[in-house]
Amino acid sequence: MSRAAPRRRAEPRGRSTTEDAPRRTVRRRTAHGLGFTLWFLVLLGSAAALLVALLGNVGDWVADAGSIATSTAYAWGLAARTGGRPVVFSLLTLVLGLAARSSHAAAGWTLIVLGGVVAAAGPVLIYIRSRMQDS
Repeated sequence: MSRAAPRRRAEPRGRSTTEDAPRRTVRRRTAHGLGFTLWFLVLLGSAAALLVALLGNVGDWVADAGSIATSTAYAWGLAARTGGRPVVFSLLTLVLGLAARSSHAAAGWTLIVLGGVVAAAGPVLIYIRSRMQDS
């Protein structure tokens, strides 16, 4: 016979008794559906811009706009899916994309190399820390 303490269970939450509860649910579903539709339209538009820039003889700004819109939409979607802050991270992605747009190619490669070094250093430092003795 087990002598462990009995497990406590969470109290079940009752439904809200206000009359606005069904309306809030419909409003929330509508807002979610509109947000998803807008996100999907931005993603389709950015893919179309990238395709036109790839195939056509258009300015470089079309490819830049398509790539910035794609990265911003994916940042929004990932943050929304993982429970993060989609507005903050999509605006950060948008600002970084616009800032990197006007930079020189050498600056872009420098950022890529530095980002790769930082990304590689993370697992190495985690491995080193896991082998250290606590004192």
